[in-house]
Amino acid sequence: MDMLATGSNTGVYGSEEAALKAVVRRLKSAIRPSRIYLVGGRANGNHYPGSPFQFVVVTRPEDGEKGSDCEYVQRPLRHTGVNVELIPVRANELQRGIGTNVRPSMKLIKDGKLVFCEGR
Repeated sequence: MDMLATGSNTGVYGSEEAALKAVVRRLKSAIRPSRIYLVGGRANGNHYPGSPFQFVVVTRPEDGEKGSDCEYVQRPLRHTGVNVELIPVRANELQRGIGTNVRPSMKLIKDGKLVFCEGR
């Protein structure tokens, strides 16, 4: 990734706002997560032009092992041209505070912005 990127991160969409909405919509539709958090610089307004959208995606317990699989979570975003970094975390592991991606994700979630919550 080019840390000195100067362009925008719109992919096939007309604006970064449209790209963000499309990414969230695709994730909601394809994997039906329980929650999606925007994290990192874009969550707190401290990002550089063209920086990736970073998300913690909280998957549903019934997704089982695939709920923590980066490829499974990333698949719906293929061919969008949007630079996205995803951290999948299973909801049941997050609740218990265990699992590979849980500890780093907890801080990101605390400082992040909830962009989708199932049932809201």
